[in-house]
Amino acid sequence: MQLKHLRTFLAVASTLNLTRAGEKLHLSQSSVTEQIQSLESDIGTVLFDRSRRKWALTPAGTRLLEYAGAIMALSDEARGAALDEAREVIGGVVVGGVESLCTERLPALLLKYCTDFPDVRVTLRAGKTTDLYGGLKAGLLDVYFTFGISPEETGLRSENVTTERIVLVGPPNHRLSGQRSVTLDELAREDFLVTITGCPVRAAFEKAFAKHKCPRIVAEFASIAAMRNIVEQGGGCALLPASTAREALAAGKLVALPWPAQQEMPVSMRWRQQRLPPPALRHFLEVARHSLAT
Repeated sequence: MQLKHLRTFLAVASTLNLTRAGEKLHLSQSSVTEQIQSLESDIGTVLFDRSRRKWALTPAGTRLLEYAGAIMALSDEARGAALDEAREVIGGVVVGGVESLCTERLPALLLKYCTDFPDVRVTLRAGKTTDLYGGLKAGLLDVYFTFGISPEETGLRSENVTTERIVLVGPPNHRLSGQRSVTLDELAREDFLVTITGCPVRAAFEKAFAKHKCPRIVAEFASIAAMRNIVEQGGGCALLPASTAREALAAGKLVALPWPAQQEMPVSMRWRQQRLPPPALRHFLEVARHSLAT
């Protein structure tokens, strides 16, 4: 088995789409197909069910998936150990993050890292936490950042690097603007925009109103930026991570409203467990700890 074939297998397994896998690997669709066929020939079994429009892993492919991720991780670790001997920090780091962190928190971190380690190629990919998790497991990401506490799992490491305050915002000239305090019962009379179920901000909303009348939910959003824009246009109130509301509040596009729950949520980073991470990743983790904490 060739490492490049395993890397292609992981990309196809994570997307189940030849075009998207090719885009991730910068390969043509025909090259992706040829590499998968070569891997199947080497192993002696079919790894993907091609009978339908969308590819699916066969039982053999599912069994290979965990081993392939481990093999690629060990390969990267071995390469990193060799580079560490030479005291070189080169190569690449593929970083993932949820949309709002990619927009607000990670740019300063990436700028700092790229300045300190100019010979390392950094790639940033935004996505939902579930997609980022899959990318990390498949070896397509080196580290990702998300809100909330990441559960413990064998083969993965996670660390809370900072916290994010949750703020309540409304459109300009909102009737509660300027008030020093407000009760949850009063807020229950407002229309709310919320993030999708599973998001820590949505969990904070549900926890706050668990023992109170719940406000009318106007709409749910997978994008915090889109939800913020609707609030600016008078669509209702919303809870937001403080960093995503800062500029709009300063520009007068939003107003801060009293939020009696006073909640914060952790920001965590997650990466694969390795005996010796590659130098580029190891230094990135250190820069992230310092940059995000301050």
